[in-house]
Amino acid sequence: MANFRTTLWFKKGELDAAAAHDPEGTGAADLLPIEDRYADDGSVSGEDRAAFSLGSGHTQALALMKQTAQIAPVSAPPPEVVSELKGGRMRVIAALGAAIVMLVLAVYAF
Repeated sequence: MANFRTTLWFKKGELDAAAAHDPEGTGAADLLPIEDRYADDGSVSGEDRAAFSLGSGHTQALALMKQTAQIAPVSAPPPEVVSELKGGRMRVIAALGAAIVMLVLAVYAF
């Protein structure tokens, strides 16, 4: 889509919402096909750019925010959780060991 404007997309969305509430209207502010609906047609003004643009117009880095929330202390997980997590590790180690043994036997057989 050549010359797509996000500003025009947001502007037409607002116009469509206003047209949907109009009882005598068609329900859409723009009846163009979707591939032509948001092309830059020169109708975006400076006020539209200020109201609907995603850009801020500034290129400097953002200031750091001060940390206001208290961080809760980290507690050790319960033993049940630790044992449950370790159980899956043993299955993986056993499967890898069996695969290595099968590989060694296959190489030895040939």
